[in-house]
Amino acid sequence: MVDDEQHIQELLKILQGRLRVLERQAAAHGYLTPPHIITEIEDISQKMAQLKAQVRHSTALDNLNIPPSLDPVASTPFVEENVEMDTRFRYDAYISYVDRNPDAAWVWEMLVPKLKAANLRLAISGDIEELGVARVVNIERGLLQSKRTIVVLSPHYISDNLAHFEHTLALSMGIEEGQYRLLPIKISDIANSMLPPRLTMLNILDLTNPQRVDRAFERLIAALQGPLPHQ
Repeated sequence: MVDDEQHIQELLKILQGRLRVLERQAAAHGYLTPPHIITEIEDISQKMAQLKAQVRHSTALDNLNIPPSLDPVASTPFVEENVEMDTRFRYDAYISYVDRNPDAAWVWEMLVPKLKAANLRLAISGDIEELGVARVVNIERGLLQSKRTIVVLSPHYISDNLAHFEHTLALSMGIEEGQYRLLPIKISDIANSMLPPRLTMLNILDLTNPQRVDRAFERLIAALQGPLPHQ
């Protein structure tokens, strides 16, 4: 029994090393990551989960010398859920916005740099599209591969049909899964009466107040780094 546990420990270390190499390759390629890299990352993550399950049910778990990051008992439920989500989604956030100034300038000069500085993986509307593929298909793929969808609310956004399609589709996905997918943020003064009820029912993060913008970004980053809230 001890020999089996030691074997699992060594195998987990090997898989973890390979996973780190693949994740660095994926980070270098960005949204152009070759499919075989993504597939191998998913396969390794699944294999590690199976091995951890074997360890979890071992009566000699306390005697193992598994690093804390690989020890399912040492991990809290919050950490375990994060690990599951990281293997499920390619991106931490899909950014739904209207590609017109001032919205575009704010997204690319303020929002994207702050989120990337927090090591968050981003899928940005209009920037991850595969050439020769229908726009709505690219949007659907981006939303499916993203844990959360940031909705950048402004007067431009609420009058844009494609923006409505993006956040409505993301909202529908969340309803089917029983999870809150949307993270609406407000970047300009806009009355709630101008917004559709499907957005006003959610807590909207206000980024229009200069005195509170730093705190608001901290809350946004924390939400993106955490697990999906359940309905």
